Amino acid sequence: METKWYSDIWALVIAPFKRGIPQIVEQGSCHKGFIATLMTFLLYIFCSQIIPLICDAFLGVPLGEVGSELGTVVGQGLFSITLGIVLLYFILALYSVIFSWIAGKFNIETTYETVLTVCWYEMAYGQILKSVLAIWQTIFLLLCIVLNLSNYVRYIGLVVLAYSLYAVILWCFWVSVSLLSRQINISRLTALGIAILAFLILVAIIWGAGFLLLKGIHA
Repeated sequence: METKWYSDIWALVIAPFKRGIPQIVEQGSCHKGFIATLMTFLLYIFCSQIIPLICDAFLGVPLGEVGSELGTVVGQGLFSITLGIVLLYFILALYSVIFSWIAGKFNIETTYETVLTVCWYEMAYGQILKSVLAIWQTIFLLLCIVLNLSNYVRYIGLVVLAYSLYAVILWCFWVSVSLLSRQINISRLTALGIAILAFLILVAIIWGAGFLLLKGIHA
């Protein structure tokens, strides 16, 4: 029985190594990964932008002001999702081509679509964890306001949340490497090495293209 995109993501969140990765390897697809990324982007915007505005309304901020901010957030959110997904698709597709090309040099059989599938699921997984952090940040700031905590306490809490975001990024990268290693049947160390090399080549290509573009504009 074919799984749904939310079932794959739920398994990846609950038990990434025992359930999520095996389920995605067996039944995941590029299409489902893309849909999961799109939906989790919407979830992140809701958790990081809309929920704080709702809390502001409960804290006494005028509804007119909240409504105006909400309209701005929705408008900018839809624009950023549309533009962001297009740019993200281009970057991830290019990264997937580079990764599969490097893997081919080491006689590792894979395709860019296989790598792209992993990239989409990694993005969706990361958005879920960032949404959780956004909710915790809102709860923390609410407690600071309600309990009238000092600015020092707020600063410490926000620093902890910032470092938590870095930890989430590293964790998502490790889960992605683990998923790649299972997907194309190579060791994690090999997948890590190819992933880093592909990322460096991607950065060089983007930097070079940007440099040539700026040079052409100012010529």
